[in-house]
Amino acid sequence: MATKEFWDKALLSVQEAFSKGKLNTLDEFYSPDVVFNNPAFPPFNGLNTFKQVVLSTRNSYSDIWYEDEEMIINGDNLAARFTIHAKTAGPLDWLPVYNIPVGKEVYWKAVVFCHVKNDKIVEVIEVSNYLGLIQQLASFSSK
Repeated sequence: MATKEFWDKALLSVQEAFSKGKLNTLDEFYSPDVVFNNPAFPPFNGLNTFKQVVLSTRNSYSDIWYEDEEMIINGDNLAARFTIHAKTAGPLDWLPVYNIPVGKEVYWKAVVFCHVKNDKIVEVIEVSNYLGLIQQLASFSSK
C-alpha cells in the first residue's frame, strides 16, 4: 500500500519535472506503461509520452510552480487539488490562442486522481480549468 511519504515524493517529482526539468525523478514513481486520462484530450499511455508532454509544457511556460491545496489518500489511491502558476514563454499547439506575449503570469486550478499498483503509479486522471487558462491567454493576445 502506498504511504503518505510515497505520495508526497511522487507529487514532488511531478512538480520538479515541470518546474525544473527533472524528468528522471518520474521513473521512480510511474509505471513505464502508465495511462493518463484528461477529459480535454485523448488518453495517452506511457511514461515516455508523459515526459514529452512535460517538455512541451516547459517550452510554453516558464517559472512554473504549484500551490498545493488538498491531498486525500486512500491506500493506493490519491486525490490532489492544486493551482498551477506560470509565465508564458511560447505558444501551446493545443490551445486556440495565438500571439501571446512572453512573460505574462497565468494560473489554473487542477485536480488529479492517481492509482498505484506494485509500487508504481499506473493511472492518472487529471482535470484542469483550461477554459480559465484560455480566457487569460485570450485577454493578453487581444491587447
